[in-house]
Amino acid sequence: MVVVIDDGQGFTNFVTKENIIKSKEALKTVKKADAVILSNNIDENACEKIVKNLSSPCLAVGKSAAIVAKVFGAKSEGNIKNKRAIIIKAHSPITLGLKKRFVADGSVYKIKDMPEDFKIIANSRLGIEIYQHIQFPIFGVCFSAGTEIKTIVKNFLSFLGIWKKYH
Repeated sequence: MVVVIDDGQGFTNFVTKENIIKSKEALKTVKKADAVILSNNIDENACEKIVKNLSSPCLAVGKSAAIVAKVFGAKSEGNIKNKRAIIIKAHSPITLGLKKRFVADGSVYKIKDMPEDFKIIANSRLGIEIYQHIQFPIFGVCFSAGTEIKTIVKNFLSFLGIWKKYH
């Protein structure tokens, strides 16, 4: 089962409501999950605990992507609302089907000093927009709005089928 941790209403368009749980209730469920999607609407302390206990693939979106990066040693700056061009620089299973350059609107959590064990997939003039861990199936997307998010979530769910087959 894919568990979506969302304290707001952000992911009801992407997955069934029964898969959505609140961040403060998530720690036990995450350990049994086939995969975890961390939404933009999440409690920071709960998110840090969840990330430290991950044992399955994870997609972090918006605020949670900044928290995941921080847990691994990156630094991040607050919430900046801005329209910006995002440029995909490297291949990733979650960016399949996206245009190499697209516009994202909405909040971004600026990530700085990404650890060496992360690959930067896409960036904008504001910094890192999409990243993935080199060794573990952990993906981060620093924006949380737009049709691209739907494609990224769909791609992540497709990736899980392949991941399960070989792991």
